[in-house]
Order: sequence, then C-alpha cells, then structure tokens
Amino acid sequence: MKTEMSDGASPIELTIMICTFHRETLLLNALRSASEMPEISSISCEFVVVDNSDEGTARTVVERFASETSAPLKYINAHPANISVARNAGLDVARGTYIAMIDDDMTMQPGWLKGILPHLREGKYDVLFGPVVPVFEDQELATRESRQFFHRDVALADGAPLIVLGAGRPSGFSPGAGNAILQRATCIAAGERFDERYGRLGGEDTDFFFRLERRRRSFGWAANAATNEFVPIDRCSDEYLQRRSFVGGQIFAATYVRNTDHPALTALKVGLIASVQLVTLLLISLFSGRRLIDRQRANRVRLAGVRGKLSWRRMVPFYGDAPNANAAK
Repeated sequence: MKTEMSDGASPIELTIMICTFHRETLLLNALRSASEMPEISSISCEFVVVDNSDEGTARTVVERFASETSAPLKYINAHPANISVARNAGLDVARGTYIAMIDDDMTMQPGWLKGILPHLREGKYDVLFGPVVPVFEDQELATRESRQFFHRDVALADGAPLIVLGAGRPSGFSPGAGNAILQRATCIAAGERFDERYGRLGGEDTDFFFRLERRRRSFGWAANAATNEFVPIDRCSDEYLQRRSFVGGQIFAATYVRNTDHPALTALKVGLIASVQLVTLLLISLFSGRRLIDRQRANRVRLAGVRGKLSWRRMVPFYGDAPNANAAK
C-alpha cells in the first residue's frame, strides 16, 4: 500500500529514499537531517520511505514528519521482509532525476546537499558515493575492527572517478547503498533492480553496483557529501564483527565470481588468494603471543572473512533465517 502525504506535478530533481525496519526514532532523525539542510528549498525534492516491517510501524513517524515538510512524501509498505524487496519498491515509485539512498540509521551532515549539488548539475557520473562516518553509541568500542565495517572514506579528490570491482578499486572502499546516489535514467530506467536472492543474505548492494559497472556505468566520489551512521553497542561485539566479516567474505566472493566474464577462472583465483591469506593469518596468530590481545582480535575478524571467501558456495543468511539462503551461489 502506498500513501502519498503530498505530491505535485513539477519535475523532481532529487528523491531521498529511506528503507526502514523497526527503527522509528532513527528514521525520524534521518528524515529531519535531510529536511533541515539549508539548500533543500533550492531544489525540487521528494522523500520516499519504504517500510519493510509487517506491522507498518514507520507509518506514524512518516505522518508526523509530513507536518514538518512541504516536500512530496511517499510512504510504502514492502513485503516480505527483504532489503532487496524494499529497495526495489522504493525505486519503482521514485520520480527524481537522481535517487539518494540513505539507510534508516544514517543522518545527512549539514553540508551533504551543498556537497552533492555540483555533481548533480554536472551529470558526469551515473552513480555517486559519499563518505560514511560512524557514530558509536559507546565510543570506547570504536576499535579499528569495528570502524572498518562502518566507515567509508577514500583518499580521492572530490569528483574523482571510482572503480568498484577489480584492479583500481580504492583500498578500503565498499560499494554499499548507504549514501549512494543513482542517476535514474542510466541506472534503473531500463529495469535494473536489486537481486532478491541476496535480500536476506546481505550484499545485494555489492551485487547491484558490480552489475552496473559491467554495464559500463560510471562512478564518482563526492567527498563533501558525508553522512553519519549510528552504531549501537551490540554491533561492536567480537561475535557480531566476526559473523559480519564471514558473511562479507562470502558476499564478496560470490558477487565477484558472478560478475566476471570467466566465473570458473575467477573462482579459482579467489580460492587461491584466500588460501594464501588463511595460511598467513594462521601463522601470524600462532606467533603473535597471547599478550597482543588486540592483534589476536583483529586476526580473528580477518580469518572469518577469509573463511567466508573459501565457503561462498554455501551462503549463510545474515538477516535472520532465509529459506532460499543458498540460491545466490
């Protein structure tokens, strides 16, 4: 069901799309961070909120926010609970020339729109990525290992081109959907969508951007369009980080193999490199000594990722139980 809080016939320059699942307080923060940017009144903008919960718990938040904004606002229920289903539902109704995807645990920094507008006007890239800065609920848990999962930044100038797959990809860069801006005409108008097979596994955004790059779409870095991401305490535990690393290794290997011209050769390459990494990390763990607790913890997280790369043919769901968890191999 779709609820349109307000609408207009004028062309929409930017759609801000937020998919949400039982995060009402964070969702309201995300919406307000966008509406409070000074430049928002200078463009034609709409908001699209996609509620992926069965209970429709975000509706009240959206109705409350509707009284705070004059921009067109759409609320959509998307079922079943699957992030790909939610993202696709939002893309289906978005009218913006550009579509900015923001997660419900993110907020836009005050200069986000000012930083992105020059790139939208220029229209040089099909996809733009901006920095993601983690905001930890408990700052003491902001370790190097936890930061690597929630922080996105690269040593590139504003407006520089990006490579998302293979040689030339910047170190530490992850092509996630959070704070990614799509040009609708070149990225989704032809029917390109997020693969629902990955929707309960994670990695649907990695696969999506890998496919766009294979179709020769261009990617750029918007260094001045940063977002913050709230990181709760439970996402900093060793158990969570190792599980996320394992699933991340599986996703990277599976989507990398799937999106190359020679899948069998790529699978062999991934397996050989991961095997070397596994032996190296095991040796480091063996000789690092018990007193180097931080190094041991870091190695366990890295080992989990390598094990994931070696077992990508048997995908493990990251978001709850998935009856088709092995369908993405």
